[in-house]
Amino acid sequence: MALHEQTVGRSQSPSAPVPTITLTEHDETQLDTQLSERDREFIEQTLSSQQMTVSFDHERQPMLRTSQYVGIVSLPDGPTIQIRPKAAGDNLLSLLQYAHGTEATTIKQETSIQTGATFIDILAALYLAELEQLIKRGLQQAYRRSSNTEDYLRGRLDLQQQLQRQGPCATTFKCSYDELTYETPANQAILYTVSVLLGLVSDEDLGQSLQRYQTRIRRRVTLRSVRVQEVRDIELTRLSEHYTAILRLTELLLDNAHVDRLERGNRDSYSLLIDMNRVFEDVVERAVRGALESRTDWSIEPQATRRGLVTGGSPSITMRPDILVRDQYETVQFVADAKWKTPESVDNADIYQMVAYQLTDDVSGLLIYPSQEGSLTTNYAVQNAGELAVVELPTRKPAATAEALGTRLERCLNHRIRQLC
Repeated sequence: MALHEQTVGRSQSPSAPVPTITLTEHDETQLDTQLSERDREFIEQTLSSQQMTVSFDHERQPMLRTSQYVGIVSLPDGPTIQIRPKAAGDNLLSLLQYAHGTEATTIKQETSIQTGATFIDILAALYLAELEQLIKRGLQQAYRRSSNTEDYLRGRLDLQQQLQRQGPCATTFKCSYDELTYETPANQAILYTVSVLLGLVSDEDLGQSLQRYQTRIRRRVTLRSVRVQEVRDIELTRLSEHYTAILRLTELLLDNAHVDRLERGNRDSYSLLIDMNRVFEDVVERAVRGALESRTDWSIEPQATRRGLVTGGSPSITMRPDILVRDQYETVQFVADAKWKTPESVDNADIYQMVAYQLTDDVSGLLIYPSQEGSLTTNYAVQNAGELAVVELPTRKPAATAEALGTRLERCLNHRIRQLC
């Protein structure tokens, strides 16, 4: 998942409308106009080849090709490019909400973030909903070690510093002490993310709401650039566990972030692209956990490392199925793998991969795709490894809420797992 913003001036006049191109995943289109040098540099330097590529036909006309990333790209001199998921229908917001475990049940902008909304506004609305829940519960404080010169002795006297700087007849004291503060990595990361979103949203109500929360938080927290690794390193306690959902969204938004300017309105070129493969993996993991909730004797191991089917040689071969399910005796019951793609038929490479996972533990398997109107659903028999069920999750069928969508996905998987095991 990647978020990039790079502010440069467009050569077009501010009032000139910027054309928008709408594509889906794994799509391509020929641009009517030539890309400027700045546009090509932006694509080549800011976007990875896995996110979007540009090639040229025999007439040197630029061709844009998308991958499994969805979102929005605004080029410095060229069009704004929106990339929408094929298999989500109008459920993109609910899928993101379900995948990241957000518990906010009311999103004020819900009616305005359906099919016609920008991708950034969808994420901003989701982030705002979680931010409102966090503020209601209260920002968490933590103790931080401070070292200052004080008029009165406070905490521990730094004797060496005291003698070096003031001598034996000092009128002030060099002290070290623990101070309760809102200046925590979690609060700084949230403030930074709000500031990034403020520079990108187009919905006026969303922008005003984010602005209000930014102002409130900045009274207590210093704005600084926060790296995504800092978010990953945050360890929550029982008292701060209400930060879990919003920090997952914060990591999603800041992953591979590059932000030059945060002022609202400076949105001449930027991109916000999310890897739907990873989103779908999170959706499937949560849906499997929900489907197996009554099986308290089973445990789920995501991204499990498996060895043994192929040995010797260099480098060693390691396999990582998305889901590995064990019973109370640590015996593997089945494996599952999620594929966010919409092929016309089941992909042979996906089958070969699943068979390898199954043969490693001699178990049955689930190969899980998003909705394809039933065209992929089928069952295979794998010699010495039981059944391989190809399952389509109903990701496209309209759902009123993320909870309703999750219930539907979990019921679908519960039914297929019961058939399998």
